[in-house]
Amino acid sequence: MEGIEADGVVAHVGKDDDRKRLIEFALERYGHLDILVSNAAVNPYHGDLLKVSESQWDKLLKIN
Repeated sequence: MEGIEADGVVAHVGKDDDRKRLIEFALERYGHLDILVSNAAVNPYHGDLLKVSESQWDKLLKIN
């Protein structure tokens, strides 16, 4: 699309260094950051939600 610019950056949002690198990339590339949306998602378990282990819930809630 004309006038649209996009970049892709591989990162693990659960890692502090990767989050910092994402911000640094945006500032270096565009000079400023107008908005930041954290929209990470993870689902370590597929199946009956009543059977999800506590550790799986912890992982889910830590990322989201």
